[in-house]
Amino acid sequence: MSTYREQDRIPTYEESVNDRTTSRPVEKPSSQFTSSLQQRREQERIRRVNEIVSDHIEPTFFDLFTDPVASLVVVLVPSDALPPNSPTLAPRNISCPTPGLNARVIHLSGDNDRTAFWQQTSVIRELDIAVCNHLRAYTQNASTHAPLSPSTAQILPTRPQRTSWFKRTFGTPGPDRDPTGTTGQWNLGWRKDDEAVENAGHDRPEEPSASAKLRGVTFRIESELGLLDSRTINCVWIEIKLGDNN
Repeated sequence: MSTYREQDRIPTYEESVNDRTTSRPVEKPSSQFTSSLQQRREQERIRRVNEIVSDHIEPTFFDLFTDPVASLVVVLVPSDALPPNSPTLAPRNISCPTPGLNARVIHLSGDNDRTAFWQQTSVIRELDIAVCNHLRAYTQNASTHAPLSPSTAQILPTRPQRTSWFKRTFGTPGPDRDPTGTTGQWNLGWRKDDEAVENAGHDRPEEPSASAKLRGVTFRIESELGLLDSRTINCVWIEIKLGDNN
């Protein structure tokens, strides 16, 4: 007669499931794999941001240098901020905040430029850096090209300097008899020494600056019934300035 042993007992369902989970230890991803994913995500973010700057923001730099105010506001509207077949937005549709005289509204398109992407703080930081780098490069390229002189301009001969009748008749006194020979070199307080330093600062090229931030912008949008409706959208607000403009 065979005796019953504990090893011959059929395990229950709970026991089999517990044995299966405890026998397989959970493997955590290595730190090298995690850092690789972070680098790939960061590279893709930088690529998207630089593509937007090159395709949409950099073409507006020409208006910045030709504008007397030397100030520009660029508003980026995410692709999913408005329903399909919405009217085209323009600076005149912005009711708050006031963008200024020189402004551009760019409505992005595609799944890569949705609101979820542009609401990230790291994306706004990368956009700020990218706009500043592209602006400096554009400024350096513009300064290297000297303005072309008109081809129709003629070089006239130097006109001889006219002398007064008194000098032609009696001649010019020597430096020992000229009362302005030495007084002309005196500093009589008419001009300060600091004026030379102040005038030298005006000859320096204007330094460009740019700042990007996420901001709620209110637009006046025409509805399907032809009525104006106000809608606030989280947009990317980029301020670009040339020199010290308040």
